[in-house]
Amino acid sequence: MAGAVRLLVSRMNNVTKVLIADDDPTTRSLLGQLLLRDCECSITEVDNGVEALARLNEGRYSMLVLDMNMPFMGGLDTLEVIRNSALHKALPVIMVTAEGEPAFVRKALALGIADYLIKPLEPVRTAERLSRVLHALQLSTSASSRRK
Repeated sequence: MAGAVRLLVSRMNNVTKVLIADDDPTTRSLLGQLLLRDCECSITEVDNGVEALARLNEGRYSMLVLDMNMPFMGGLDTLEVIRNSALHKALPVIMVTAEGEPAFVRKALALGIADYLIKPLEPVRTAERLSRVLHALQLSTSASSRRK
């Protein structure tokens, strides 16, 4: 229930707040453009896991797009902290990785990611997958608000 309340708060004024954590500015830009094109989103960008955790603790986000390999704190370490946090445990996370390594993907899936994207990102396929997760998020938020 706390996760549903957090999602409702983050969608005030019908704007989805998305945090993008990736050390590659080109990838951040592409993801931001696709999200802004396909939904009414407020985008915040950071370039490492430490900054992502700080931003998550400063505000409410509807979704996190998280790169696997970043300086200071990588995506899997960041995801583990998020999943062990009572406040952010249910946050939908899409993992972005250049690693096609099945072990990395299995670990991320075990940590409850909503989806994953493999670099190099193909804009059409990436947009479809982002939209699918956002649509599921909107359905979840709508269902939660109807139960109240």
